[in-house]
Amino acid sequence: TAGLVEWQIGLLFALFPFASFIMSPACGMFLKRLGPEKSQIVGLLVCTAATVVFGLWEQIWVFYLMRAVQGAAVALYAESMYVLVARMYPDDVPYRVGLTETSIGLGCSLGRVIGELYSFGFAVPFLFISGILLFAALISALAFRKPLPTSTARAVAPALTANAGSPQQTAVTSTAVQPPAQTKASNGHAPRPPGATDAETAPVRPEAEYLGVPVSSKDG
Repeated sequence: TAGLVEWQIGLLFALFPFASFIMSPACGMFLKRLGPEKSQIVGLLVCTAATVVFGLWEQIWVFYLMRAVQGAAVALYAESMYVLVARMYPDDVPYRVGLTETSIGLGCSLGRVIGELYSFGFAVPFLFISGILLFAALISALAFRKPLPTSTARAVAPALTANAGSPQQTAVTSTAVQPPAQTKASNGHAPRPPGATDAETAPVRPEAEYLGVPVSSKDG
């Protein structure tokens, strides 16, 4: 416990989510300025530095400060991560977000195991986690050197919009929405559907017949 009493340990754990809560709205401004790619890399690097300082500098005020910095950095790269997932897989967001959440849960589970390295020294688990964070930052920097892939639907949509008023597009659209022409039999009425009876296909009698007015034989 590095000489901390219970309430200090509780405050130390509470600072991380509190800093994430406070910084989450501000992270949106960083995303607009830097973009999600750079924001994720910056968040990972800041969290790496804060974790190293946390493990090497054993003072209570440093613990509090670095824990808050970690929370803010995690808020930055976590928001960037979800933006990148939505941008890279716009047609499969629910499944990709589910995989992301699964990876986070796996990392939290493994973190408890890595914490057992504390037996080799207070700084050891923090330095180990710092190495993982630095490796993730390097992988992100290498992966984001090229433009992010976009879906076929997103790539085709602008072209369809641009050609919406062209004669070719108008002809295709009008042809696609026109209903098929209905043919008529030799007697002028629509053809009888298969299996239909005379009563079902007989033409509607004019209103005069129901009023008792005689109807010519031509009308049926």
